[in-house]
Amino acid sequence: MLLQSRFDKSLWYSVDLSKGNLSPGTVGQVLGAGVVVFRSPCSFLGDPMFKDERSLCLQYMDLSHSVLSSSSIFQILRRCHQLRGLSLEALTLSDDVIT
Repeated sequence: MLLQSRFDKSLWYSVDLSKGNLSPGTVGQVLGAGVVVFRSPCSFLGDPMFKDERSLCLQYMDLSHSVLSSSSIFQILRRCHQLRGLSLEALTLSDDVIT
């Protein structure tokens, strides 16, 4: 029962990890669970390390004032085909992320 509820999409609709210190792989696991709204402003985010190339359900994401690499942002954004809202305030972006 516990294992089933861990992957129940209704529990993972919106996730707020504000001011967190997320180890490598955590973001990939959370977003891969079907998260639609992800907030993690003012956080330290390790490499997302996705296990596969499938698209994410993510529609809204706030990473404002967080610390993460341009490569990590690119790994997330290239899987977001339904993204409607994005906040990257105070982040340094590479050309790969912008295009």
